[in-house]
Amino acid sequence: MSTSVTPRLEPSVEPVSYGPLSSLAAYIAVSLMARPADAAVLAAWRERLAGRDLELVSEAVSAPQ
Repeated sequence: MSTSVTPRLEPSVEPVSYGPLSSLAAYIAVSLMARPADAAVLAAWRERLAGRDLELVSEAVSAPQ
């Protein structure tokens, strides 16, 4: 009976964590610098998330003849 022993390598966590941490820092920085959404936009999104469809009111446009 033969068993192979593989050396146990200690993973380096630092380089892997730089990407997600820098992405999180960029997301937070941009979120704090951006203007908040308008109340009308937020209300429309809440209606859509609640499953109610908003009917768009559009003006009738006559086609050129």
